[in-house]
Amino acid sequence: AEGVFGISSIIFGDKKFKIKIPIHTVIAGGGGIDVGKGVGIQLNLSLNYMLSENTQLSFSVGRLDMLDGNYDPVSVHLSIHRNLLIYHN
Repeated sequence: AEGVFGISSIIFGDKKFKIKIPIHTVIAGGGGIDVGKGVGIQLNLSLNYMLSENTQLSFSVGRLDMLDGNYDPVSVHLSIHRNLLIYHN
């Protein structure tokens, strides 16, 4: 089980492209993984590109550092976000 709370700051951005640095506090445990006391910090670098008005391509790479224990993985994420909102007058 894992819970994540964090903030993100844009270090560069324009209408189509953004570079962000998300920082998360992680609370984790269970599953037989040595997470020590179960508290950690995750730092990422995130690149977001607007393909269209409603579609965004995102790439993120980072590392989770548990403050105690042996679980310190590197994470890589690639995703497409699509806005499905329907506008009403």
